[in-house]
Amino acid sequence: GGGGGGGGGKRNNKWRKGKKKNDDMGNSHFPVPTGNHSYPHYYHQSNNHNHNRNQNHHNHNHMQQATNNVYLGYGSHHLNEGNMGLPVPDIIGATGGLHSFTGAGPGPFPHHARVGSGAGHISPMPPPPNTGGVSSLAFTPITNTSSAPPSLAPRSNNRNNVDSSSRLPSNPSSHSGYGVDDINESNGSHSPSPPPPHSDVVDGDPVRTKRRDWLVRMNRRLQETPVGKLDPQAIPINAVMNAWAKTKSAEGAAMVEMWLDRVREEQLQDNIAVQLTTKMYTMAVDAWAKSGEKGAANRAETILQMMNQLYEDGNVDLKPTTGIFNAVINAWARSGEKTAPARAEQILGWMDALHRGGNPDIRPDKYTFNTVIHAYAKAGGREAAAKAQELLTTMHRLHREGNTSVKPDTITYNVVINAWAKSGGKGAAVEAEKLLANMHALYDSGNHDVKPNVVTYGAVIDAWAKSGEQGAASRADFILANMIRLHQADPVRNADLRPNTYTFNTVINAWAKSRDHDAASKAEEMLVAMGRLHQCGMSGLKPDAFTYTAVIDAWAKSGYKGAAYKADQLLDKMESKYLAGDTDLKPNTFTYNAVINALAKSGEVGAAARAERVLHNMVKRHQRGNDDVKPTTINFNTVLDAWAKSGGKGAAIRAEEILEWMDQLNKAGNNDVKPDTITFNAVIDAWARSADKRAPTRAEKILEHMDELYKSGNEDVKPDTYTYNTGKIRG
Repeated sequence: GGGGGGGGGKRNNKWRKGKKKNDDMGNSHFPVPTGNHSYPHYYHQSNNHNHNRNQNHHNHNHMQQATNNVYLGYGSHHLNEGNMGLPVPDIIGATGGLHSFTGAGPGPFPHHARVGSGAGHISPMPPPPNTGGVSSLAFTPITNTSSAPPSLAPRSNNRNNVDSSSRLPSNPSSHSGYGVDDINESNGSHSPSPPPPHSDVVDGDPVRTKRRDWLVRMNRRLQETPVGKLDPQAIPINAVMNAWAKTKSAEGAAMVEMWLDRVREEQLQDNIAVQLTTKMYTMAVDAWAKSGEKGAANRAETILQMMNQLYEDGNVDLKPTTGIFNAVINAWARSGEKTAPARAEQILGWMDALHRGGNPDIRPDKYTFNTVIHAYAKAGGREAAAKAQELLTTMHRLHREGNTSVKPDTITYNVVINAWAKSGGKGAAVEAEKLLANMHALYDSGNHDVKPNVVTYGAVIDAWAKSGEQGAASRADFILANMIRLHQADPVRNADLRPNTYTFNTVINAWAKSRDHDAASKAEEMLVAMGRLHQCGMSGLKPDAFTYTAVIDAWAKSGYKGAAYKADQLLDKMESKYLAGDTDLKPNTFTYNAVINALAKSGEVGAAARAERVLHNMVKRHQRGNDDVKPTTINFNTVLDAWAKSGGKGAAIRAEEILEWMDQLNKAGNNDVKPDTITFNAVIDAWARSADKRAPTRAEKILEHMDELYKSGNEDVKPDTYTYNTGKIRG
């Protein structure tokens, strides 16, 4: 048919008879927006900057999400955010870079906390003034200098880590703190012997293949060596175990444990050349922790218990250390199991009991506490957030009592703030903001271990964005503006407060989800600002696909006349820039969905045709192998509904052609596009609204075909009350 799908096969011939082709609705005639709008100069390089944020709501632009992602320095993951299910990183951060601002304003936190008392004594920040948001700032970029210090947040030290490179599934990551995987040598952890030179690269790389070949050869040699005859000079046991552990796979973990078992057998055969060590057990535990295998945490804990039993039975070489306990806690934190936080805390309690019982090599440190807090943060919910904050309070108490190894740092606070952000409960954002205020109070009093950084601010902004509370977007905007002011006031000292794509994207997402009448225009203002700042040299502040998608979503939800056209125009801009080489602006399913929904719901003239044009683009991109764009039945049904409600000449014919197109795609193997009851109802509705003389006959034919399909076993197209009422009332 003219909708791009052609005929629907033999089973459609019966209800196609008598249908007239309407070439005037062909794909080549879809209107294409010119995208020739003049946006306000939101950011000026001038000391006399003044912008009225209430003027011209419709002539603004949207913004985007981070390219440098860090999940609190602990590795990363994605969440489904907002009504669209947009993928949003929990926390990401970047440091460095300089720029200045003009204009004075109050300090970010006028009410400071009592130092070291936890967050319970902090007064929240006052409500933001009307001009206190990001739009009140003016930016004048300054050239970066090599003299700027790195972030003052705790940094990762790869020499002391089993691994510090966990990353988000989609975007490059950079660490702004130590990772949850850190096992500190100074606390009795292992430092695995290095395997032969290798590089962790993509599958199929010759270097990686060479490493695996070496591991397979070592396994073969192990099998060929009689039990009791294993010689560590001939077969580097530690290097092999470490190399298998670094594969971060279930197979690798199983191989490490196999080698550990063999070493135990060698000792039973009195092979004095082979020695069981704490390092070997720690490698086995760590391998399971990073394997991603279901039940890995239980396996890791079992290995620890076996080692501890051997030590209690008299093997003094297998004295458990803080390092191996931390590795087991990390396994639970990574597991995602419902019992993980409680189990991690129980192991922390076990460590404390052993230390109090006289074992100086086992003592919970800040890495222990931070990892348990991280487990609670991952669990989500208000109760988990409260537990995370309780652990923070415990750390402060233990530190006051003289345990310097548990002194809370920036990472500790960042994870607790993130726990509140993920809890989603009422008042969670206020709690997160109290913790930020407490950090400023501690830092100002001389405790430089808790300096807030861009990750901290990003977490607090995220808490407001997720809160759903009235005024949340304004609050998030205000906090971002305060962070920018602090950075600009002292770009060297506050290099780690330089704004990045994530922080802007989070505020944009907050505006997109808010119900403020000017939310869409404010979101678009920030998009325009990001683009200008990026052009001025701020490489870490670049609009991406999420930025544009969030702004499109904001316009789609705004209800303003012309909003759908704005959304469509932004998509055109994204596609143009992507085709010109900007890979960060590759539209995805969420982007197309937002535009189609905006057009379909707008009721504007030509909106249905434009929605179908967007759908055509989705299908074409998917057929070309773009897995980021996957059209579904919902997309087709939305376009069908737009045609049905358009009431235009030929709309019903167009709707029927789209139905045939869906049928053709489904028969070609696309299981994501399958006509259902809603599909058929929309086509019947299109005929019922058409005022065409053929409408009763066409609606009846479609209903008959629908009934036939259902009776033949297709449960997805069962006629419902709406089906019959639509044909009956309007037929």
